Amino acid sequence: RPTTTQEKSAFAAKIYWIDFYGIPEIDEDYAEIFKGVDVKNTRALFERWMEHLNDELQFPFETEVAETEGRGPRLGTKIKLLALDDYDDLYGILGIGKSEGGAVTFPICNLEAVDTDSENYGLLDNYVFWFANR
Repeated sequence: RPTTTQEKSAFAAKIYWIDFYGIPEIDEDYAEIFKGVDVKNTRALFERWMEHLNDELQFPFETEVAETEGRGPRLGTKIKLLALDDYDDLYGILGIGKSEGGAVTFPICNLEAVDTDSENYGLLDNYVFWFANR
């Protein structure tokens, strides 16, 4: 049994990610990435996602709006994602990008990388899946 706060946190993170994605290798990777994060603390999870995605995503890259909530860019709009900006509890992580309409700040949970063979595609897809199922 875990006895220290750090051990309890690492154990909780591991349990949280077991079978989250349904692919053991991905679940294990995320359990390691989020090791030590209180999985009940949404802010801490968003902060770790921001850190992880900033470290791993290769900016800029082309995305497409895969989901929309009425305002802002329409479904299918191409956005060149330039960087991550901030996060909030309602929309999650916000990205800064360029579209035909100019500069845009948009929730990345509503985006999909255009290049399906890129590492960016998988990273963004994993975040979107997590965000939808958190």
